[in-house]
Order: sequence, then C-alpha cells, then structure tokens
Amino acid sequence: MLKPKIKDALTKQLNFEFESAYVYLGMAAYCQAINLDGFAHWFQLQTKEEVEHGMKIWEYLSDHGSAVSLSSLPEPKTNYASIKEVLEVTLAHEQQVTASIQNIYKLAVEEQDFTTQSFLNWFLEEQVEEEATATKILEQVGMVGPQGHGIFFLDRELGRRE
Repeated sequence: MLKPKIKDALTKQLNFEFESAYVYLGMAAYCQAINLDGFAHWFQLQTKEEVEHGMKIWEYLSDHGSAVSLSSLPEPKTNYASIKEVLEVTLAHEQQVTASIQNIYKLAVEEQDFTTQSFLNWFLEEQVEEEATATKILEQVGMVGPQGHGIFFLDRELGRRE
C-alpha cells in the first residue's frame, strides 16, 4: 500500500499525463488545420505516448492497491500564432512535466518510498529525451523560419516518425 501523500501525488501526475495528451491533441489539430500534417502526426504520436505514461502510473497505483481517480480535462488550445509558438509551448509543457515528476521523486525520498523512487527513474530519463527532442525541433524551426521550403522539409521529416 502506498502512503497517502505518494498516492495523491501519483494520482495528480496520472491526470497531468492525460491532460498532456489532450494538450498535444490540440496542437495536432492546429498543425493539421494549417496543413502541416507531419507536425500533426508527430503530435498525435506524442498524444499516444502521454496516454501510455498515464497508464504506466495507473498500473503502478493499481499494483499497489490504490484506486485510481480521474479528473476532468480542460479544453485544449487549438489556435496558435505560429508553429514556433506551438513548439515553445511544447518545451515549456515538458519542463513543467519534468518539474512535477522531480517533485514526486523528492516526496518519495522524504517518505523513504524506495519502490516509487525506482519507478520514477524511468520517467525522469524519459523527460530528458522529451525536453531534448522539443528543444531540437524548436531550434530547427528557428533555423529554417516559419515559412518556406525548410518548414516543409521539417514537416516531412516529422511525418516519418513511427
């Protein structure tokens, strides 16, 4: 059985992961609306990843005898000024996710919950990749500019992600 503080923090994170999926789905809708289908595809895959992250926490809670509670999701933003803004918001969001997971890890240390610390290591490593990828794409958009051939090349590249 998990300590109540740990259970509550993980439940909050589980819901944040599902909210993240919804945020990325809104971004995918924006990208599709401006005919950047490769970017839309990339964000759709990000959506699936966030759901998988949420389910990973769900299973951890369940395996430790904790009931899962779900929150309602706020309506995601689907209108942005540019693809650059979308990626700036993406990076900021991933940094927020990282901070949230780090806070849960700190709590697990305080509570001497070694199993949860071990469980969270995967998420911490995943966040390094998530932030690095968001940074890279944002920098690439900055290099090629928001319009022209470069953005279409980048769109095609992101559309190849599996």
